[in-house]
Amino acid sequence: MEIVSRKEGIAAFTEGLSSFLFSLSLNVRFLPSGSEFKAGSTLLHAEGDLETLFKVWRVSQTFLSITCAIVTETRRLVERARKANPDVVIATTRKAYPEKFVEVREYHRALISRNSTRRLKNRVVLPKGVIKR
Repeated sequence: MEIVSRKEGIAAFTEGLSSFLFSLSLNVRFLPSGSEFKAGSTLLHAEGDLETLFKVWRVSQTFLSITCAIVTETRRLVERARKANPDVVIATTRKAYPEKFVEVREYHRALISRNSTRRLKNRVVLPKGVIKR
């Protein structure tokens, strides 16, 4: 399994994901958290049992997509703030990612689920209002 970036960014929480995958007896290589990467870079590479890889690839991809996006955007905002005022204090009170980001992820997940129902034995139930026409 190889997770490759579509655009540039900053790696985040790759060590934690790698530790989890290693606990499933997978061999893992990864880009360390905080490392900047370009489009087309491999963030994480795992080898091992095909069934295990198949079970974890989507959640691994989604996890890195979310964490890297948050860290990349946060760094961009901090750099802009410090450029405007080098003495600015950056403080946070949120423990979850912004609601707008959740809406985008839910919409994306709904599209994937809707297009995947032919392959699933069980029915996929989407949250009300996820897909807006």
